Amino acid sequence: MTIEQKSGQKTTARGIDVSHYQGAVDWRAVKGAGICFAFAKATDGIAERDPCFGSNWREMKEAGIVRGAYHFFRAAQDATGQAQHFAQRLQQVTLEAGDLPPVLDVEITDGVDNQVLVDRVRTWLDAIEQELGRRPLIYTDHAFWSAHMTDRFGHYPLWIAAYEVDRPPLPEGWENWIFWQFSQKGQMSGVQGDVDLDRFNGSRDDLGAFLQSPGKWTATETAPETAATKTRTFTVQPRDSLDGIAARYGVTGAELAKTNKIDDPNRIAVGQVLKIPS
Repeated sequence: MTIEQKSGQKTTARGIDVSHYQGAVDWRAVKGAGICFAFAKATDGIAERDPCFGSNWREMKEAGIVRGAYHFFRAAQDATGQAQHFAQRLQQVTLEAGDLPPVLDVEITDGVDNQVLVDRVRTWLDAIEQELGRRPLIYTDHAFWSAHMTDRFGHYPLWIAAYEVDRPPLPEGWENWIFWQFSQKGQMSGVQGDVDLDRFNGSRDDLGAFLQSPGKWTATETAPETAATKTRTFTVQPRDSLDGIAARYGVTGAELAKTNKIDDPNRIAVGQVLKIPS
């Protein structure tokens, strides 16, 4: 594994994200395996701290890995209190200029109404930006965000979770992803068991540029082109259906049929190469 994975003529910087579930991480071994950035869980809800965060935060920097911290959002708990909890933890370990922006992990509702969730997410983001002076990243997945949130958050950089796809489907409001968690079952030197694997939408040099001006990488401007933004295709396998293929790429069966001039969506052939609409 190298620091950057080649994607056609472009490269994407590689990273991982961890929490206490990975236990003690040998960050020098991780660096030696070619990883150049990583996120570590810092806090959860209004009071919980990840017991491994302090050592992860310190050792990531010592190993020469660009580091970031994330907060797991509990929608049923006070958003302002959660923001204060996270900010205090980062102030204790010191968030520096060369670190990644703070991250809000939004992936469960805890049973609250969608509008309540939207309002509380906005409250947390506003509070952290004011407290830490950095615009946060949002971590989520397409299905969850589309079901419970709105398209009004596209000015925040997006860290999207999507597995077994050639290109991550984007929630409404975003035109590109900044980070992509593409696997939950990675294997990595220095980490025991499975670990999440991530890509940055650009090279290692681009990652440095992002750290300098993260606002330029939101939905209002296009991140560097990678293979993920080029024409996508899918080769039909046994037992595949048009709707099933469409769902994997975040498009509709009708869009897929129209793009490929398919008159009968129930008749696709094994080995047939389908173009995936943008």
